[in-house]
Amino acid sequence: MAVVEATADTSPVIVAVGRLERNKGFDLLVQALPSIRAQVPAARLRLGGAGSQEAALAAQAEGLGLASGLPSGPSSDH
Repeated sequence: MAVVEATADTSPVIVAVGRLERNKGFDLLVQALPSIRAQVPAARLRLGGAGSQEAALAAQAEGLGLASGLPSGPSSDH
């Protein structure tokens, strides 16, 4: 399944899709986002998927002061 999002926004977006499980390392992407934004302030992280770590990732994002947490995309079976 492909998801296409048409927008005039040209901000860089890091996209990661898969099962939101601890062994997948999505927490490392969330942890890295403030450092990435220090270099590229408009950078965004978009996660797609579902799993046992959804709430933990959202809490991690809030704890790091990411404005609106992490927007997640459509669920994926990956």
